[in-house]
Amino acid sequence: MQQSLTRQCSFEVDDCGYTQDRESDASDWVRMRGHTPTSYTGPRGDHTTGVGYFMYIEASHMLPGHSARLLSTELRGSTGPQCLVFFYHMHGSGTGLLNVFLRRVDREYDALLWRRRGEHSISWMKGMVEYTCAVDNIPYSGFSENLNEVEY
Repeated sequence: MQQSLTRQCSFEVDDCGYTQDRESDASDWVRMRGHTPTSYTGPRGDHTTGVGYFMYIEASHMLPGHSARLLSTELRGSTGPQCLVFFYHMHGSGTGLLNVFLRRVDREYDALLWRRRGEHSISWMKGMVEYTCAVDNIPYSGFSENLNEVEY
């Protein structure tokens, strides 16, 4: 029997060990709650209680091609099928790109697992990614003009 990996993070207490890839980032991910600072973008609150915390990126100043990566801690578990479930919010004019990559220490490049582009909804959306190898860490990456939020 394979051991499954279960990890949950609501960002209520802290950033759950997520870090920023500061080598190539053009903006910063911030743990926050409430309204986002730019009008007509972002959620009114988190996806669970509406008054909780989420990870947010202010991307209104980013230019096409700029990115900001949020890296998970190492997620090691079964080499069998796994599922990553997260919630994301992409609302606002000029919303860019949200990617989920798989990073393995034995590979030179990250593998793209999931991608969304442009404005999707004024509501939080549920994202699910299936993968079949042990994960070292999973970077969330926002590219282009105006990526808003991601929550995991």
